This record gives sequence, structure tokens and C-alpha cells, in this order.
Amino acid sequence: AVGNLALLGDAVALLRTLSAAGVAARELKGPALVLHQYGTPTLRQCNDLDLLLDESQLMRAAALCTTRGYARLHPDPALPDALLPLWLRWHKDLVFRHANGRLLELHARPANCPDTAQRLALPLGYGEVPLGGGAALPTVLGEALYAYL
Repeated sequence: AVGNLALLGDAVALLRTLSAAGVAARELKGPALVLHQYGTPTLRQCNDLDLLLDESQLMRAAALCTTRGYARLHPDPALPDALLPLWLRWHKDLVFRHANGRLLELHARPANCPDTAQRLALPLGYGEVPLGGGAALPTVLGEALYAYL
């Protein structure tokens, strides 16, 4: 439960950083979905933070995340950034680890297979999950995401 609260804090901080730089992103699944579905982030443990953004903004977002203490894990950091667009043809995300140990996935789409991703994208909507105190977390909503619960 404490891990989900930490991930929500990470999500708020990262989404603010990205938004300030003009990069639109939303939380995909994770603690925001648990909070939306159950009314509390503590009923299901999440292992990482997943952000969904347009593929055209993925490299900018990755660079911004490194300024916030995240280091790329997958693909291997030895893979040159110039080859990442090729990587993303066949993989849905880039994976990072923060200095605090928490994981972050930057998703260009919700699934590795482009056909599956397209089918999942159809019923997805965008909304916000209220966090309290007038704050809200931009997120992806839709029945297709309940498979992640």
C-alpha cells in the first residue's frame, strides 16, 4: 500500500515535469486505475508506474525522466538513442529505474503487438482520477484496462 502511494507521488511529479515541457502523458493502469476502481490505492499492489504518451514525444519524455533521477534499463542503455525508434516498432515501451529503486515504463502504446494495441486503444478514454485536495491525476480510463486489475 505504501508503495502505491509512493508511485502516485512519482506520477504527480513526473506528469507535472512532462506537462511543463509540453509533453502530454497520462497514467496507464497502475495505482490510478486501482484508485479509480476501488476508491483507494491500497487494495492492490502495483510494481511500477506506467505512462502512456504519443510515440512522437517518447524520446523527449525519456530525456526529461533522466533529469529526474531515472536511468534506462530496457532496452539496454548501450543501445544508441538513434536506434530507439526502430526498437519501438516491436516493443511498446522504454523501462527506467529511479535512484529510489522504483520502476517507470514509458508506453508508446498499451501492448507490444500493434494490432492488439489498436484494438485496446479503441475503447480507451481519457479522464482524471481525483487525488483529494482538488488535485487530479490525468489517466487513461476504459473497460479494456480492467484486465490489468
